[in-house]
Amino acid sequence: MTLREYQKAIDALILALELADESSQRAPRAEVSEHLLGIALCMHGMAGQGLEHLSEAEAYYQQTQAIAEEYGLIEYAARALVGQGHTSLHRGALEKASDFYARAERMLEAHVQQLPGTMRSIFEGQGIIAQVLEDWPKAIALYRQADAIDTPIHDSRYLWLNMGHTLTYLGQHNDAEQYLLKVLDFATNFMDKETQALALFRLGYNEERRGELQKASQFYGRSSEVDEKSPEPVLGLARIQKSMGGSPVIISLVRHGYHLLCNASESPVYDLKEEWLTCLDFLGKETLQGTSAWVTRQIKNFPANSSYWSTPNRRHFLDLLNHLAVGAREPG
Repeated sequence: MTLREYQKAIDALILALELADESSQRAPRAEVSEHLLGIALCMHGMAGQGLEHLSEAEAYYQQTQAIAEEYGLIEYAARALVGQGHTSLHRGALEKASDFYARAERMLEAHVQQLPGTMRSIFEGQGIIAQVLEDWPKAIALYRQADAIDTPIHDSRYLWLNMGHTLTYLGQHNDAEQYLLKVLDFATNFMDKETQALALFRLGYNEERRGELQKASQFYGRSSEVDEKSPEPVLGLARIQKSMGGSPVIISLVRHGYHLLCNASESPVYDLKEEWLTCLDFLGKETLQGTSAWVTRQIKNFPANSSYWSTPNRRHFLDLLNHLAVGAREPG
């Protein structure tokens, strides 16, 4: 949905709430909960335009939860908890998100069969947490639980993107490719450029990880054509060119990718360390300012002592960054 479509839906739901309040008979609490939850979901959908929408979504989720719990409306209470889990996840508050999902799961223990869609959302959210923490076996197990629940209202694009990315890290490249190609086919047919570019990039990364450099280069090139502002495929092309013997334009390519990376605005759960490592590898101290700024933003969401920074890849990244920073401070 576009921003205008979200706002139109919100306006209609707010009007429905006002009419319910003005009616001579008290509106059913389930109806009120449905309207409030609808507003929260729309606000959440608008969060890409600014975090103030995320805060508004949280407020409506909390209002829904309070009414639903007071009147014993299990479905709406659980969906409100899952929504708060998603907003917490969007902010990078992994422990808080995990708690919301766990509470919703406990609430649904006796209602799993009646509310499969909510369970699917819980498994998917828990899978994202495991993926962020680079627990790939746990992530794919949770994603497969989510994917096994077939509901008509759920869009599988982002689930399959995450499944493909996770399978890439597990070395299951053929399976990863199948999921990513399904996403690419869907995104192409529905002219979803953002998802198309991301699917092409992850197909390229999958090929890079299994050593098919020519294929990786083709996917990265196509991804960059679809979304010229995305740093990932540009820096992926630089890595491929280096592996294939270098190129006279490789440094200018990396500098272009670095510029795009410094201006990228992503949720903190979207991991860009591979891209920052590429910049550090090629440009060294030149990238310290941008890389340090990204780490500082991440630490606001993931404190330095949190498990987020304890994975081998992130420890390597921080060690390299610290080494370059020390070198930059030394005279001469």
